[in-house]
Amino acid sequence: MTTYTETLPPGSYRGAASVSISTSDYSPFHRQRLKSGWSSTAFKLMPQLLITITVKEPKHQRRNDDGRWLISEESLMTKSNLLLHFVNADFFSKNYKKKGRYLEGFGCIEPQKNHQPHIHLAVTNKLPPKSLIRLKRSFEMKIKKVPLFESQGFDFRFTDTSDESYLKIGSYLAKGLNMLILSEDGLLN
Repeated sequence: MTTYTETLPPGSYRGAASVSISTSDYSPFHRQRLKSGWSSTAFKLMPQLLITITVKEPKHQRRNDDGRWLISEESLMTKSNLLLHFVNADFFSKNYKKKGRYLEGFGCIEPQKNHQPHIHLAVTNKLPPKSLIRLKRSFEMKIKKVPLFESQGFDFRFTDTSDESYLKIGSYLAKGLNMLILSEDGLLN
C-alpha cells in the first residue's frame, strides 16, 4: 500500500491539516474506490481549475515500433516541474518558496491512446477570477520555455463549485493511477 500525505498550511481548505491518498490493491475492479477517493479529495480541497499538460508529438515521418519516441514519466515530471517553477516565479514572485506562495493541488499521470504520458492537475489555490486569467497567461507564456511542451498541448479549465463537478473531477483523475501532489517543489508522486 502506498500512501501520499501532504500537510497543507492553515486555511488551505476548510478545517483540514493534511490529505492522504492511498493506492492499495489497485485493479480494474477497484476503479470505483479510486474515483470515490479522488472525489472526496476534490470535495475537501475544492479545486478552482483543471490543467492538462501534454507533450509535443515527435516530428518523425514514421514512428518506430520499438517505442523510442515515447517520453518517460520521469522525464515528463522533470520538465513539468521546470515549467511549474517558471510559472510560480512569474505568477507569485521569484522568491515564491521563501514567501510560501506557490501552486498547490493534486493530479495524476495518464497514458494517452498513443501511450505518451500526460498530466492532469486540479489546482486548489483560492484565487480571484482575474488572477486565474493571469495564471493562464503565465502558463501560455512559460510553456514556450520548455521544449518538451507546446501551447496546443496545454488545457486550462475552470471548475464550478457544485457537488457534481467534484464527482466529475474524481472520475477524471481516476483514469491515471500515478497520483501526484502539487507543492512548492512542483509535482511529487
